[in-house]
Amino acid sequence: MNISRITYFNIGNSADEGQDFFDVLKAGFAIFYGEEEIALVKFQSLNKSYKLEIKPEEYEWWEDAAKHIMEVNKLDTSINFLAGLIKSTDQEDNDGMIDFNNEDIQLTFDYDNVNSELFDVGLFCMKQEAKVRNFPNQDRLILENDKIILGKDKINILDLFGSIDEYDSLMAYVN
Repeated sequence: MNISRITYFNIGNSADEGQDFFDVLKAGFAIFYGEEEIALVKFQSLNKSYKLEIKPEEYEWWEDAAKHIMEVNKLDTSINFLAGLIKSTDQEDNDGMIDFNNEDIQLTFDYDNVNSELFDVGLFCMKQEAKVRNFPNQDRLILENDKIILGKDKINILDLFGSIDEYDSLMAYVN
């Protein structure tokens, strides 16, 4: 499967102990976008193990991802709220909150404070995205079984994030 972009999603809570937002992230998931399908990578623990599922390109994965995050992290929130937060973060607008919660819950889409010290936002969703152009001298990435082919190297999915030099980060939370 040829991959054009990779998006990682994690949920965190600013009430947890830590110095910055990355310190409080919980196990999440990644989406590898192909030409006709996507790969949904569900991390079972933070960067330790995962389950890989190949789905059609049009698969609406937000609720599936929310259920996974709630299960592995034992979160006490509603599935609709979490699915709406994830979809809104993915699409960078409030529409996901409307779709799953039938109300316009206003979110802040924060690009600037991602690497800052923790401040009180409660539950948040972190999105980090890389496109093929973020990999030096690469015109494509290939998912083969459970490995990513990057040039001449085969990289384990768990090690891929450390191979990304540049990615766009966004944190979304309720105003």
